[in-house]
Amino acid sequence: MNRQTPSIEQQATTLRARAEKILRQNPPPRELPRAKLQELIHELQVHQIELEMQNETLRQTTIELEGTRNRFSDLYDFAPVGYLTLDDHNLIREANLTAAAMLGVDRAQLIKTRLSRFIVPADQDAFYLFHKNLVEKQTRQVCELRMNRANASPIDVSLEGIAAQDVDDTPILRVTLSDITERNRAKAELRASEARYHQLVETINEGMAIVNANNLTTFINTHGAAILGYAPDEIIGHSFMDFLFPEEIALGEQEIELRRRGIANQMDFRARHKDGMPRWVLASASPIYDSHGKYVGALSIFSDITERKHAEHERENLLHQVKRAREQLQTLSRQLIDAQEHERRHIARELHDEVGQVMSAVKANLETIQLAPDPATLAADLTESIHIVDRALEQIRAIALDLRPSLLDDFGLAPTLDWYLQRQMKRAHLAIAFESDLNDARFAPEIETTAFRFIQAALTNVERHARATQVQVCARRTNDALELSVRDDGVGFDVATARAHARHGVTLGLLALEERVQLVGGALTLTSTPGQGAEIRATIPIR
Repeated sequence: MNRQTPSIEQQATTLRARAEKILRQNPPPRELPRAKLQELIHELQVHQIELEMQNETLRQTTIELEGTRNRFSDLYDFAPVGYLTLDDHNLIREANLTAAAMLGVDRAQLIKTRLSRFIVPADQDAFYLFHKNLVEKQTRQVCELRMNRANASPIDVSLEGIAAQDVDDTPILRVTLSDITERNRAKAELRASEARYHQLVETINEGMAIVNANNLTTFINTHGAAILGYAPDEIIGHSFMDFLFPEEIALGEQEIELRRRGIANQMDFRARHKDGMPRWVLASASPIYDSHGKYVGALSIFSDITERKHAEHERENLLHQVKRAREQLQTLSRQLIDAQEHERRHIARELHDEVGQVMSAVKANLETIQLAPDPATLAADLTESIHIVDRALEQIRAIALDLRPSLLDDFGLAPTLDWYLQRQMKRAHLAIAFESDLNDARFAPEIETTAFRFIQAALTNVERHARATQVQVCARRTNDALELSVRDDGVGFDVATARAHARHGVTLGLLALEERVQLVGGALTLTSTPGQGAEIRATIPIR
């Protein structure tokens, strides 16, 4: 405050001067009766005592008022905000020390200076509206603007003003100045930090969500919402339980209870996508507390592991298939050894029983010829020996054809199949119908061998197990594959049981046949119903 208040001594001197002036203007009478004079003196003494008492009271009051004024002046001058008193023409009439320090000038330099002089040019319009509204509306006004400082950079200031009247009823404006530079800087830094946080949250390849104490979603980033097929605003306000399948609800409730007990953990579960399909989610969740340690929600970071789960499932399937294939390979190897031994015994028996007997007979005839003196007997024995050797050659040729027909190498698949089926009809007394469009087409040796062995093995199974009378064999060529099939009208069988027996090594035929077809990249299918015959098909790619 700028006004100087007179001291007590100055006030007493001024008062005495005024009293003497009044006394000179109204002098007392020249002579008074003695009684009247004594009475007057008494009254004067009483009045003097009263005046002294009043003067003492006045002095104490004045001292108290002066102390109060000084305290108020200190509070005014050293307040944390600047105080200004303006007239209606924007001139500064009063200012505290804080306002002067804020603007970087002496207080005396502020008096009778327009406040607009300190406003930066860009904010002059804002200050004009602030001042205009104060004068016209006579209501509290607030605005924020930048003000220049002497020999320093501008500062951010919040102006708050009210309209009032001075002691002489002159209109005035009371204005406070608050330096909000640091506050605005902190707000700017906070906005920048929030922007960086938002960018981080939105760019990480993870879902992030926050739920409150009632498990309602208050925040979820774009990636997290996309995992479930939604936009963020479609999830905010909903419980995460709304996106679980019914069988996952119990797990979700357990996780919520763990969070309320202050336990953070990691879990995977199935969440329901917007399209209704399941998505496997791996989530890490931790509780959130306020400054008083009260649970207010939870933070969850999660990712879509559906592809990983599918890969794990595929891996388990592959491992199971590899295990099954290894078991089948072991079974096949073991049974292949048994089959080889069986074939060796069969060939040995054929050679011993058939060819051995023939050779023995030839030997006996030759020994007879050696001893026979009669030429006629000699010719008959030679003729018989020749017939025996012819039968032996036929038997050796039949054994060789059973092992590997030379027609397959010389003429190809179709002629070999035709020869073989004609031979089987005679041997097994079966009616076999053969359909083929292969003609003289040739294929890779391994494909022709596999196709022949497939037909051979299929017919062998029909002869041994089907009790069939009619068999249809087909061999056709498509653009990229060789299609083979053998169908009979026999007793049929249960396919699942047959495959189970093959896997467990009970029978060799089906497993060996399937392995042989798969070795050339083909596939085998088997259809049958008990009592209604069976059909086995092979599709072999042509390379």
